[in-house]
Amino acid sequence: MTLLTLALMAALFIGLTLGLIGGGGSILTVPVLTYLLGLGAREATAYSLFIVGMAASVGAYRFWRNGQVDFRQSLWLGIPALISVYFARAVVVPLIPEVLWEFESWVLTDDLAFMLVFAIVMVISSVAMIRGRGEQLATGPVHPFGLAFAGLFIGLLTGMLGAGGGFVIIPTLMFVGKLPVKKAMGTSLVIITINSLFGFLTDILNASNVTYQVDWALLLQFVALALVGILAGARLNKHVSGGKLKVLFGWFVLVMGLFILVERLQDTFSQAPENLELNQSFLHKK
Repeated sequence: MTLLTLALMAALFIGLTLGLIGGGGSILTVPVLTYLLGLGAREATAYSLFIVGMAASVGAYRFWRNGQVDFRQSLWLGIPALISVYFARAVVVPLIPEVLWEFESWVLTDDLAFMLVFAIVMVISSVAMIRGRGEQLATGPVHPFGLAFAGLFIGLLTGMLGAGGGFVIIPTLMFVGKLPVKKAMGTSLVIITINSLFGFLTDILNASNVTYQVDWALLLQFVALALVGILAGARLNKHVSGGKLKVLFGWFVLVMGLFILVERLQDTFSQAPENLELNQSFLHKK
């Protein structure tokens, strides 16, 4: 089985997860594109935005047909998110140098930094999903300013890392927006669609800042399988508890995040064996 075949199977799984729990699957897209297809972090985050945005749009439509989308809250959270998505893709990402820091033979590249941050976000979000309150609905007044503030953070996360942010959006809509879990999932998919596609479009419109060529054939294959997955997931969603799925997926994301974190840290320290030998000899002398 080739790496491309594995990557396309992963696209199906990503779509399935988006359809089932309204988010979470997108956080796997960047690792799939980097580890299985060898794309750079910047290119992978851009591809991820398009793949996730297209898949989420189909899921959002199915949730909307079932009356499980709150457009008012999607605007409260989504508009600030759009602002920070644009800021991240058009301003912040192009300013990040390819080499962030260099010490003797050890080099911290932008790709390495992106993946380390991504792994940390995966671990944090997985713990939130595992410890989440399932389908329990918080009570009390809705806080539009709380949603707007969360939107700024979510947009920055989407723009920088290429993740839809459903693992943050859904709990925010449930416990700040006071939406039931199924409605939070549908609303989350609307926000993910807009943020992700807007982020990808920002890259295309700022072509002078883009250092890669889009492989549309590969991208569309990914999208097609993700769409199949999200349609299947949306159907299964009617018969499965969202809270239980979120916990199971949380454990999966935790394992993946820890794997990426350990693997990248090993790569980091293996870059400078001379420095490690010097440090070890220094410790022995002490």
